[in-house]
Amino acid sequence: GTRLLTSAYDSEDVTPEVPVDPTEPLARWKSGNSVAGKRVTFLGDSTTAIAPGIFDTLRLQITAPGGEWEGAVVTQLGYNGQTIDGFLGQSFQELVATNPALIVVCLGLNNVRLGMYSREDVRALLDELIVRIQDQIPLADIVLWTPNSMLSVDAAGMNTVLPVSSAQDYTDRVWNAH
Repeated sequence: GTRLLTSAYDSEDVTPEVPVDPTEPLARWKSGNSVAGKRVTFLGDSTTAIAPGIFDTLRLQITAPGGEWEGAVVTQLGYNGQTIDGFLGQSFQELVATNPALIVVCLGLNNVRLGMYSREDVRALLDELIVRIQDQIPLADIVLWTPNSMLSVDAAGMNTVLPVSSAQDYTDRVWNAH
């Protein structure tokens, strides 16, 4: 699932080509508004690092000539085993350097998949990440994204969430964190 956290639509650098409701989440990313040259950064763990279908679609269709986000630049900051606290400590400045207009956060799986972090822990870490993003990249829109492969069961039998019965709990922790 995907959840909008914040939208910086009212920022000075946004000039929509078609009228939009500025209170509508992600209004500047709607079809008909030029996002050419805007940077979209996906940050996450292995579910982001090994998501070629998503990035192929973005590159070949969505950001390509005639696509809804024609001319947008997509950066993928997904690292196998990445946690929210690990990202804050090791990779945050890499995110800042991309200067994104849209940040898609897909972090938290490795924080909770083995049952080591509570919902409160995940919320506190996401809060810290969001505060730092808003401080360092104040005009960026932020979307929290839960990888669909982890929504309720270990359908692929890969034992990525242990015990497997924790898969729904993982989703609930990340989804309900914000």
